[in-house]
Amino acid sequence: MKSLFVLFFLFSWLVTGIGCRQDTGGDRPEQRRGVTGGDGGKDDPGGYWQVRVDSLTALVRALTPGLGEFMVQLKYHHDRLAEAVSAKDFERSAYEIDELKETAEKIQLLRITNEKLQEPFPVFYQKYLQAPLESLAASAQQKDLRALKTNLEALTSNCNSCHHENNVAFMHISNTSP
Repeated sequence: MKSLFVLFFLFSWLVTGIGCRQDTGGDRPEQRRGVTGGDGGKDDPGGYWQVRVDSLTALVRALTPGLGEFMVQLKYHHDRLAEAVSAKDFERSAYEIDELKETAEKIQLLRITNEKLQEPFPVFYQKYLQAPLESLAASAQQKDLRALKTNLEALTSNCNSCHHENNVAFMHISNTSP
């Protein structure tokens, strides 16, 4: 969460920093009228803006959480969901299901990947997570404990199948919280 805040801050700074530099005089390229985009053309002879954008892009990439960090979040909410189901807490179950969906959406939105994934994350989301999460949400809304337990088992099994498919079967998920 902290990393996402930093990314948002850097993006905001980049956007406002460029928009506020409309001084018409000065010797530096960023102070000249008509600075366009750092293409190295007549308005940006040294490529000042391109260097700046490249530098900030590299910084954003360095601060973007990796797939493992998001998987830890998914595991955390999976375990809290298992606790909620055990406690027959339908409201908490619904909350944890929403958190699982939100985390998976962030992975897709940010296009998070790593070298272990055999295909892009959205393929695995659709194959392994989408249906169980939808079934879990419906079960929690209907306060159907039996269906919640069954769908949690299906979700857990699907997580382990995905791990197996991506050669990380040692990352075994269970329905019992730590």
